[in-house]
Amino acid sequence: STASPHSPAPGGLTTAFFRDLLEGVRFALIKQQRILLLIVAASLYTFGGAAFSTLYPVFAKKLLDLGPVEVGYLWSAFGVGLLVMSLILVGVSTWDLRNRFLLMAGSSAANGAALLGLLWVDGEMAAAGLMVCMGAGTGTLTPIAWGVLQEIAPGHMLGRVLAIYTTAAMATAIGGMSAFGWITQTHGERTGVFGIALVMFGTAALAIVLTRWVKVRQRGGPASEPESHLR
Repeated sequence: STASPHSPAPGGLTTAFFRDLLEGVRFALIKQQRILLLIVAASLYTFGGAAFSTLYPVFAKKLLDLGPVEVGYLWSAFGVGLLVMSLILVGVSTWDLRNRFLLMAGSSAANGAALLGLLWVDGEMAAAGLMVCMGAGTGTLTPIAWGVLQEIAPGHMLGRVLAIYTTAAMATAIGGMSAFGWITQTHGERTGVFGIALVMFGTAALAIVLTRWVKVRQRGGPASEPESHLR
């Protein structure tokens, strides 16, 4: 049978895949600084967040002297924070970019402060309150980041940009679990928690940079051609 005129030539699918991948990387990491900063901020966040989620039972046992039942209660408090923030985020999609980035910065900073609080907290109720704060902070960044990416990335690039975002986040999550697992084992639980808190403050700082970028762009106007013209 004769091949369809639209059938790819031998090796065409592989060539098209790498061409699309390279085009997506060039667009996300070179042409659009705010997308790059957003991906870096999200990756830094998952670097610390995944480490905390993995090592939390160790932290709870060593720092708070809690058993399995108490650890379960605190995870439930974490889930309450996630639920509350999910409800709050329903109306956030109407906010402008700068305010959403400010919310990202505030939630990341609150996560860092709550982590530091775990180093000095005394009592299960106080620890549960901190876990609620951390759950709310954890439930903030990813929904906002995905919503912003869908707004600022042109349609023909959206799939590639989201794929790069997800790949970077997953890679840094694996790196964070490995790095802080080693830090905790080598230097102790308090050092591990303190390091994760610093990562959260670093994420907040990057989110502040994003708000400054938006402010400068709004004041000075676009510095390059519109996104719809970037092919």
